[in-house]
Amino acid sequence: MVEQIFIILIIQLFYFIFFYKSGISLSKYIGRRVCPTCFSVSMTWVTAIFLKVFNIINFDTSIIAVLLAESVVGVSHLSGEFLLIHKLNWNEGILRFGTILYGTFSVLVFIAVSPVVGFILFFPVIVLGYVSLTPVEVKMLENSISRILSEKLKKCCG
Repeated sequence: MVEQIFIILIIQLFYFIFFYKSGISLSKYIGRRVCPTCFSVSMTWVTAIFLKVFNIINFDTSIIAVLLAESVVGVSHLSGEFLLIHKLNWNEGILRFGTILYGTFSVLVFIAVSPVVGFILFFPVIVLGYVSLTPVEVKMLENSISRILSEKLKKCCG
């Protein structure tokens, strides 16, 4: 288990350095701005699941669940961006808490019931996270919204 923890930390560090160095070009490719921390966490659990599914490294499910839970927190922090980008007049606190509640449920199902069912339940969190990211082409947004979203991204990574 200790070896698995170190492998996860090395993978996460690799992704963080990679995205920190090449994040701008990668962001343009996916069309969204992504902070290096969020990228490294999500790519780490994607890699861990891939390695587990193909029996390369049999990561403990709880390690992957911790990484998924980290992504839930990251996506909940994007709720303000989601509301601004889509010009919705919802309560940010309720959306944030709902994301945490649903994400926690899906991660608990992942770890306690079935990784496959839990990951299927987790998929809406992934979709919400993606649609909440600030588009690279911020010109389509009003200047005040663009400024707010830029500040939120700086706070996320700062």
